[in-house]
Amino acid sequence: PLQLLLADGTMTWINAGSSLTFPSEFIGKERKVSMTGEVFFKVAKNKHMPFKVNANGTETEALGTQFNINAYADQPNTKITLVEGSIRVEKRVSKLLIGSLIVKPNQQVIAEKELTLIKEANIEETTAWRDGQFYFEGADIKVVMNQISKWYDLDVAYRGTINSSFVMKISKDVPLSELLKIMEMTDLVRFKLEGKKIIVMSYTKP
Repeated sequence: PLQLLLADGTMTWINAGSSLTFPSEFIGKERKVSMTGEVFFKVAKNKHMPFKVNANGTETEALGTQFNINAYADQPNTKITLVEGSIRVEKRVSKLLIGSLIVKPNQQVIAEKELTLIKEANIEETTAWRDGQFYFEGADIKVVMNQISKWYDLDVAYRGTINSSFVMKISKDVPLSELLKIMEMTDLVRFKLEGKKIIVMSYTKP
């Protein structure tokens, strides 16, 4: 992932297929940035200037803390996961406040039409990408392929009905061919590469 240091000393990690918009200098009573995709924030402390992140209409406010926001446009919801410190998450529709939650470490907020608090989040799974790893703990095949397609910049197509979940932790440095072979060893799926497209097929016994 791309590491970027903001003007206030906040460190950010930006995942594949993501973007972060920020000023060259923070001026005024607050520090505001906006993002798409997935970004991990390690916010520099400044109690006089709250740090605010806008992602898909969800605003996350922090003073000095570490948190991850997953807000890819091709996913059904936005996930904000707190690693350290404290944050406030607000959801607005046309400036109308729909929900507001105070989040504690190891908790996760799922933002859809409203906010849902998950009290025990899997922090290692959530932040593995920042450390250059794929980590799946019983993840659906489409969740797995969504990450793989972004990292290797490929399209994905499915043939047949595939109801498989994966438990896997592996470095993102591995070649795509090796990763797919490892996944095929589970006897759950088969893959076929056609140019820039991966075709995912259900496993059938020979």
